[in-house]
Amino acid sequence: MNPSGRSPLSSIENVGKLATAEEIELSEVSEPLLPTSNDIPRPIDEDDETTPFPLNSDDYNDGQPHVHFRPETDDDSVPVRQLRRRSSDERRRSSDERQYGRLQQMARDFWADLMPTGNRNQRLLPLIIFSIVILLMILLIIFVILGYTSVDYDEFGVAHNLITGVLDLKHPYSNGIHIILPWKRMVKFDKTARYLNFDDLAIFTTDQASIVLDTSIVYRI
Repeated sequence: MNPSGRSPLSSIENVGKLATAEEIELSEVSEPLLPTSNDIPRPIDEDDETTPFPLNSDDYNDGQPHVHFRPETDDDSVPVRQLRRRSSDERRRSSDERQYGRLQQMARDFWADLMPTGNRNQRLLPLIIFSIVILLMILLIIFVILGYTSVDYDEFGVAHNLITGVLDLKHPYSNGIHIILPWKRMVKFDKTARYLNFDDLAIFTTDQASIVLDTSIVYRI
């Protein structure tokens, strides 16, 4: 655009106004078609996005061109390997979260099927089963505590039934740790020999002869 705002064809438009050929030539000469030095925009000193490799004027002093790369921005400061590692970690984390979410959903579905909110009788059944299991565990603990007993290496034990009062001599217990029924108790005997001393022992024969013996009896259980 010319600064005057007039187009080059304005002189031709004036032909219909009875202008002479000399006037037309003078008007074309007075209106320059090329822009003048004042119309040319001044160069911008700042680097724009189209100059990836700015050059300094000092680089031309030695006769060899030097290329200076632009400084890296914050986005370029992260290595590509680190970006790939981050993306792989995010994918692995997302897959783990999805798997954990599926497990949570399965657990919720299991408890929802086991204890539905609408049916009260069906909700009582798992509670009763859970209570029975807890009761059996408590009874087992009591059974172990009351029936726990030990027999030393120089002893053997016999179970005594507290209800019937009978000793189970047919099934003695050797040394070790044993658990018996709560209504029984362990009676322990020594394995070592014991001596019973008698001052005298009178023996009568058929002919009324008497023999006095001084003896001692050793027995072993």
